[in-house]
Amino acid sequence: MQEEIYSLYFKTNLWKCLNCYNDVDSNRRKTIMTVFGVSVYPDLSPMSEINEYLHLASKYGFTRVFSSMFSVEGTNEEIIDYFREFIKCAHECGMRVSLDVNTSFLTRLGQSYDDISLFHEIGCDIIRLDGSYGVEKDIIMTRNPYGIQVEMNASSSGAREIAYFKEHGVPEDRVLVCHNFYPQRYTGLKWNNFLETNRKLRPYGYRMAAFVSSNNENTHGVWDARDGLPTVERMRGLPIDLQVRIMLATGDVDDILIGNAYASEAEFQAIAEVMKPARPIEDSPIYKRLQAYGSDLSRFKECKRLKVIPEQD
Repeated sequence: MQEEIYSLYFKTNLWKCLNCYNDVDSNRRKTIMTVFGVSVYPDLSPMSEINEYLHLASKYGFTRVFSSMFSVEGTNEEIIDYFREFIKCAHECGMRVSLDVNTSFLTRLGQSYDDISLFHEIGCDIIRLDGSYGVEKDIIMTRNPYGIQVEMNASSSGAREIAYFKEHGVPEDRVLVCHNFYPQRYTGLKWNNFLETNRKLRPYGYRMAAFVSSNNENTHGVWDARDGLPTVERMRGLPIDLQVRIMLATGDVDDILIGNAYASEAEFQAIAEVMKPARPIEDSPIYKRLQAYGSDLSRFKECKRLKVIPEQD
């Protein structure tokens, strides 16, 4: 079955080596460090399990964690105290914290686009804005004095809004753009739609994030997720290392997050294997044969990532 899956992706897409794909985007891809992250759900798991999971993820180089703040029940004080402790645990693991909020929840906490001081007090690194105040007010939020990044929803924030940020001088280190994840089968993004959204947003230079999904047993997530939490529907159920390779191959995704919890250590190991430096051509088993035939070896470079061209309709 796995061989059939690999065959499907290589037959239905045109893949090119990024080192040989001489365009602006591939050059950008080579200069930006990929960030890996996990997602945790405090309304579904005790803090002790989450803390253990964050330590495991950080062991394999994961440096970001996503969580939904407005899904946690309790008084404002209880929610604030909980996330203050959660953020402290994440920072001890060397991970930056992204909290998912919406405008109604911010109002409940006494916060707004022009005052997010509470998030600074609890140590939040990124506010994932699930919704918008409107582009003018969103820009004010990005200019907060605390350096907290604002992550916009790629599905609801169109290219026009992101372009407006750029035109009005919002620095690239103040805004992130993140795709949604989709818990129900057949609701995830279509492959070409995913690539088309990225194509529209990428020119503005803000980091792009998307979700892959663990295939571990008994995972959980928002909305009673039982079938994984990927961004792209066709990736649902694929081996997690293949999902990561495909995301990297697009050349568009800077931050790759595991949408559901908890991924297994074997899956973390598989992702770490993907990110190992490519072997030099001299280590290739066909190197001596290439020499014998007099091939121009200068054309062969270290290569581990591919470029994806959308399918033809």
